[in-house]
Amino acid sequence: MKERKDQNEKIKELTEQLHEGITNLFESERYRDYLQAMAKFHNYSFNNSLLIWAQRPDASAVAGYRAWQTKFQRTVNPGAKGIMIIEPAPWKRTIHEKVFDEDGNPVKDQDGNEVTQEVEKSYQGFKVGYVFAYEDTSGKPLPSIVSILDKDVDNFDSVMDALRKISPAPIRFDSVGGGANGYYDLVNREIVVKDTLPQAQKIKTAVHEVAHSILHDKIDGLDQEATKREMEVSAESVAFVVCSWLGLDTSEYSFGYVGGWSAGKELKELQQKMEKIRTTASMIISGIDGELMQQVIVPEEIEEEREMLQSVTVVAVQKEKPQRSVSHRRR
Repeated sequence: MKERKDQNEKIKELTEQLHEGITNLFESERYRDYLQAMAKFHNYSFNNSLLIWAQRPDASAVAGYRAWQTKFQRTVNPGAKGIMIIEPAPWKRTIHEKVFDEDGNPVKDQDGNEVTQEVEKSYQGFKVGYVFAYEDTSGKPLPSIVSILDKDVDNFDSVMDALRKISPAPIRFDSVGGGANGYYDLVNREIVVKDTLPQAQKIKTAVHEVAHSILHDKIDGLDQEATKREMEVSAESVAFVVCSWLGLDTSEYSFGYVGGWSAGKELKELQQKMEKIRTTASMIISGIDGELMQQVIVPEEIEEEREMLQSVTVVAVQKEKPQRSVSHRRR
């Protein structure tokens, strides 16, 4: 009983931390910092990635104690402090329910007593779990794709090919008028990226538009009812996360408009928006990763390394800062 009480207290503490974190998140600098953290922890829910960031903002990757040992051949260093997250904890309970006939009337035995039967019910609970930062472990280095985007974007064709394969809409380079760098055509369901852009900007713009195609498509978009402003903030946020993961320096991106986007929204609504951003970024990252792994790892190692990369996210470190990006309106 005491253990359950302690768990409830910890969950209450984490919930309060989440409430405060979400409420304060949408200041420009904090939002940018969080999106950079999301690139590291894209496999985790919005709530847990926010908790990880709040407790250990310098963590480059996280996994459970046993996962480090069994999946990654690494051990948690003695004295390392775990990072608290919220984990699902389903439980079952056997109860007695009345038995009803086909007309919906209670079934009775020969003595006139209502007949009952044992039924096992499942319930969804939660518990506190712990993960540990890569920096607090020792052992075999994690697989990394840090060289995918270097100063010259040497693997530009591979990254664009991967984006094309995982994009819900076809992507093509062409002239784009009106000062925009690209657009997602909602009618024809295609993505057009300005053909004269530098390679790094082409990738960033393509990711932005792929995010639109996933989130805002009028047939099967994850967030079809978003306003135009919400669409741009969401797509730019996804692009920021994915480009950070790829190693593009996105520190110059402007998030000054985020405060206006979040103003007046309820906490639950903000949380739902952020979960859609996280889900979309994770879909794109996982898709690109799956395509690139087929190119950079020898066949007999593919399954092992891919499983590792799906279980833990490694920060891609950029070798040299690329050209400064344009504003969000130009994508």
